[in-house]
Amino acid sequence: LEADHSEDEEGTPAIVDEITPGFDLEKVKEATGIAADDLFIQAAAYLSSQTAPAILVSAETYTNPEALDALENLNRLAEGRLYPLGLESNHRGQMAVWDGSVKPFAEIWQGIRDGRIKALYCTAPVPLPEDVSPEFFVIQDTHMSHAAERADIIFPAAMPGESEGTMVNTEGRIQMCSRAVDAAGEAQPDWEIFAGLAGQMGNSDFKWTKPSAILSEMKKNLPAFSRASGSALGRGEDLFLEEREQDRTGLIPLKAPVLSPSQENLALCVLYGLNYFRGKTLQEESRGFAMVEYPRWLQISPGDAERLKLRDGQPVTLDYSTGSFSAVLKISKRVTPGFCFIDYLWGRDFDGLLSNALIEEAREQKGFVSHFPFLTLPVKTIRGE
Repeated sequence: LEADHSEDEEGTPAIVDEITPGFDLEKVKEATGIAADDLFIQAAAYLSSQTAPAILVSAETYTNPEALDALENLNRLAEGRLYPLGLESNHRGQMAVWDGSVKPFAEIWQGIRDGRIKALYCTAPVPLPEDVSPEFFVIQDTHMSHAAERADIIFPAAMPGESEGTMVNTEGRIQMCSRAVDAAGEAQPDWEIFAGLAGQMGNSDFKWTKPSAILSEMKKNLPAFSRASGSALGRGEDLFLEEREQDRTGLIPLKAPVLSPSQENLALCVLYGLNYFRGKTLQEESRGFAMVEYPRWLQISPGDAERLKLRDGQPVTLDYSTGSFSAVLKISKRVTPGFCFIDYLWGRDFDGLLSNALIEEAREQKGFVSHFPFLTLPVKTIRGE
């Protein structure tokens, strides 16, 4: 899309001199629910008339590979800067450490079912399906959880305020975290538990005595942390992750959307809920919180609710590609027509929704988009009870 920066009679920048061949604004409207001659054009005119705009991007957007390419195109066209917002604190630091070699959950679950994987060691709550029972199961967490109740061994981990280390914020700044109080009971920081177990097993590569030693090892082995320095952080110096230089140039061709909701079906978006603290869900701790953030709410647009003859607060059953689950309908104007949304809580998998979705994801079937921890599945039916 190329923009003419001249202004019309009302002082609004004129837009759309030339449209890339094959680009169809009506298809954009169908895929996004945004009128082609309304918000989309206004946004394009605004971005093309600004100098180096700052673009904030939610985590739901940048976890999808196709969306990443679209964002890179937007960045080049607008000549601005993208600021991806993390799911949680230290999410950017986590992604800088992760090298992409982690196996999908569905692959691990199937390995346990087949007997190829005998033991499972989880250092946080995990959405473990009921039919997955490892021969030896270890949980390392700060709170009891449904998965921990099935564990053979539980290692009590210290809370964030009970340990020290570093975190990386949204802008890539490496920050020190100091210990505020001593850990309760027998709880220990996660890194101390790892180091102790490794030593007992005869591994000498984990002889850390303090978090700064771990940071030094990260500096040697992780390019993103090449500038990290515990002493510099202690002096209050500003340290940031080393950003990767982009190799690609020019605009990136994008594929057509895999799933386009229609009047006959809906797309179910299974979103990563943040209403928890490691193994403890906030709804379990606060009755008031459960009233405003009910975990079984299925959010739907007013138009779709009217078309399906469903009412707000009505119990419903939703059937999707590999199963079904019960929920309570919540009509919301924020929901795009053609889509419905439900949150899942880490470690709490109602009716096997997340487990089934991950199994479907592993099969790599066509017809839906999936990218953990955000999944989109085709809806078969939604029926009132």
